[in-house]
Amino acid sequence: MLRKINKIIKKNFLLLIRSKGSSLIVILGPLLLILLVGLAFSHSKPYSIDVGVYTKTPNDLTTDVLKKLNEEQFKVVEYTNSKECVESVKKGDVDICMFFPDNFIIREKQRNTITFNVDYSNINLVYAVLEVITQKVNEESKEISVDLTEDLLTVLENTKNEVNKDLEAVVQLNKQDEKISEKSDSIKARLKELNLEFNKDNFKLNELTLKIDAIKKIAPYTYFSNSSIAQYAALEALETGNSTIIKEHKKRRDLAIKLLSPKFEVHGGDGAFYLFLRAPNSDGDKFVERAAQKNLLLLPGSLFSTENTHFRLSYATPIENLKKGAEIINKLVFPLV
Repeated sequence: MLRKINKIIKKNFLLLIRSKGSSLIVILGPLLLILLVGLAFSHSKPYSIDVGVYTKTPNDLTTDVLKKLNEEQFKVVEYTNSKECVESVKKGDVDICMFFPDNFIIREKQRNTITFNVDYSNINLVYAVLEVITQKVNEESKEISVDLTEDLLTVLENTKNEVNKDLEAVVQLNKQDEKISEKSDSIKARLKELNLEFNKDNFKLNELTLKIDAIKKIAPYTYFSNSSIAQYAALEALETGNSTIIKEHKKRRDLAIKLLSPKFEVHGGDGAFYLFLRAPNSDGDKFVERAAQKNLLLLPGSLFSTENTHFRLSYATPIENLKKGAEIINKLVFPLV
């Protein structure tokens, strides 16, 4: 059986060799067919593809895609409306019409739909365009991923630095807390050693209150009353000559009497540099307290006698101060009457 098949093949081969035309057809025919099919479906020459594009809202990504198509030697034609782009396909001006979606961006969970209008005979050309677009989108995605990764690493690094700072602060607080605890324990130990018992029977509160009131009454006047040393100095000045001083104090005395006598009963001024004035309502202590609230220092007559009807004024002060003091005293009269 095999011998017969071999004889038949050998016979046909000899017949084929005898005719050169038949030999060329048998050998070159399949190769030519493969070449034609390859050219029909080949994407190796994209420059022969005319791509019409309509973008309602252009952005950086659409611009980059069109730039990539031009780099791949596609001929890109941009249209201002979709109808014009579709009509160009029907007329044969372009091979493909492509619509970009609104807000064409790369974002997580963002769905982008690109619409192609093409004749069915050129449907294979769509894949060539899609290959370029996919390549560009993948590049953009990688760039975004790199940027996001860099941002994430930066945030992590900053967080790490902040945590380290906070950790140092916590360590310092722990150390301070330990020191405070030690001092607190030391204070507690010392307090336990103290005898804090209080016997009310041995503490005379009424007597202490009376003494404090007496001190409060006398203390304010010890700061501006003349001491015995000052009085001896004044006596010495009288013996050595003090006509100028006497003249100046007389001037101040007369001014004080002039300013205060219209509203007050004035006494003194014949020898010392004091005047005694009858207080409104004959309450010297109360009037002196009111004057102190106005930053004016006077002495109640109760310090010099058993009566509390007057207060004492010193005119041994500059004339400007004397005028201010007299103005305050005159203004204090009416609220007390």
